[in-house]
Amino acid sequence: MHNHREQLEIFHIIKGQHLFRLGEQELLASPAECVLVPVGVAHTFKNVDEEVGLIHFELMPSGTSEVFFERISTDFDGINDLGAFFSEHGMDLLGPPL
Repeated sequence: MHNHREQLEIFHIIKGQHLFRLGEQELLASPAECVLVPVGVAHTFKNVDEEVGLIHFELMPSGTSEVFFERISTDFDGINDLGAFFSEHGMDLLGPPL
């Protein structure tokens, strides 16, 4: 569960059923649907389908998203303080995933 302090996030569901939590609200998103997460709204999601999921997402403005995803995908074990790492990239880590 996290939020973006300055970014709007849009998820385009391509494959799979995905459960989203936006604040206190939960919704199920299917292929061809979009989920819009306004700036500052706490959110998390997971694939709840037996099929492998595929999502295209956008962050606007992009900020340091490329640097964030590069590091988290190649050096996750080297990130000593995950909360501080999120904060460096304009996000607040608020809790566990679904």
